[in-house]
Amino acid sequence: MGDEFDPANLKIETAPDFVTPNHEESENDSVVSIEDHKRNRKTKARKTIPPKPRNGTLVRPFTQFYVSIGALISPFDPVCGAAIINQSEECAKALENLAQSDPRVRAILMSLVETSAWGYVIAAHTPILLAIAVHHVPRVRESFEVMSGNAEVIPNDET
Repeated sequence: MGDEFDPANLKIETAPDFVTPNHEESENDSVVSIEDHKRNRKTKARKTIPPKPRNGTLVRPFTQFYVSIGALISPFDPVCGAAIINQSEECAKALENLAQSDPRVRAILMSLVETSAWGYVIAAHTPILLAIAVHHVPRVRESFEVMSGNAEVIPNDET
């Protein structure tokens, strides 16, 4: 372990001037021609673009999404929470209009709406988590008391 590195002890070998290529390599090796790459890229299955949604299809779920976000923010910042809730339907309509005109945006928004089962699970548990945080996390409780303007709103149990 006490050997020190000494560059003078390095052996330097030179590479041969010419390396004979192996023409008998299998075709399944990692070398892919540009033509093969282009051909594979063109034949890959593309994601299907969902059809244009009917008017109002996306407005309701995204309005609910914005209202939920506003409700989550309101205890910490009532002004911003109210602004989000008040603009929720307009924002949802704007997203739907964008989905009507752009197929990529449509695919993203439709996937968000279709995978909303997790959203429902999260939304159902959020009030529980917020109540626990307000009750047991002093910093959250203090900010809630300041915003409500009344320190007596939340009993300060030390249990």
